[in-house]
Amino acid sequence: MDVYQLINSATFVGVGVGAFIVSYFVFNLITPFSLNQELAQNKNVAVAIVLASIFLGLAHIIASALY
Repeated sequence: MDVYQLINSATFVGVGVGAFIVSYFVFNLITPFSLNQELAQNKNVAVAIVLASIFLGLAHIIASALY
């Protein structure tokens, strides 16, 4: 693995993590409830499943961009 591939992979990892953080905050803004409260305190499984599906969709998009 040369330096160019390492930098390219690190860039995609940074973009991916940034996309996950932005999507979490956008989802938190558009919902009428607090995600932290629903997930941690109320243990709402439905919210966790929706959030996981958003993250899996983003992971699929990022993985497709890599290969």
